[in-house]
Amino acid sequence: MKTKTSIDRTRDESPILAEMENKGEIEIVETMYNVSDEQVEFFEG
Repeated sequence: MKTKTSIDRTRDESPILAEMENKGEIEIVETMYNVSDEQVEFFEG
């Protein structure tokens, strides 16, 4: 899934975010934005 690639890329290209995630300060999650109804769907990891 394309979002998985984006999540991995975010972790790889942002050491600050990756460190924050490792410390439990943030969570990088998979989402999908539906343009037609303007809803964001969150996926479980």
